[in-house]
Amino acid sequence: FLRHYNALFRDIPNAATYYQADVDRILKQERAYLASVQGEVAGIGEVTDKELCAIGVLPPFRGLGERLALTLLREISAEEVTLRVSSSNVPALRLYEKLGFSRRRVLSRWYGLAGFTGE
Repeated sequence: FLRHYNALFRDIPNAATYYQADVDRILKQERAYLASVQGEVAGIGEVTDKELCAIGVLPPFRGLGERLALTLLREISAEEVTLRVSSSNVPALRLYEKLGFSRRRVLSRWYGLAGFTGE
C-alpha cells in the first residue's frame, strides 16, 4: 500500500507522502484497500466511516477509478460522505462531481517558493 500510494500521488500537487507510521495509523483507525485485476494490483483506496480519503489507479488500469470509488463508498457507513482531493487533481475532481459530490470548501492552500532551499 505504502509503495503504491506514494507512486500514485507523487506528481499530485499538495498530496501527502506516506511513511510507515501513516500506514500503521491507517491500519488502526481507518481501512486501506488494494484493488486487483486478475491478481495484479490495479489501485489503492483508503476510507474511514465517513470519509473517502484516497483513491488511486495504476496507469495500466486507468478507467477503473469510478468502479473503485463506488466500491469504496459502499464501505462507508455515514449518511454524508466527505473526501479529500487536491484542487489541482482535475481527473479526480471530474470523477467526484460525476458521482454527485460538490466542492464545499478548500481546507488549505500551499504555494511553491522559488529558490527555497529548505534551510
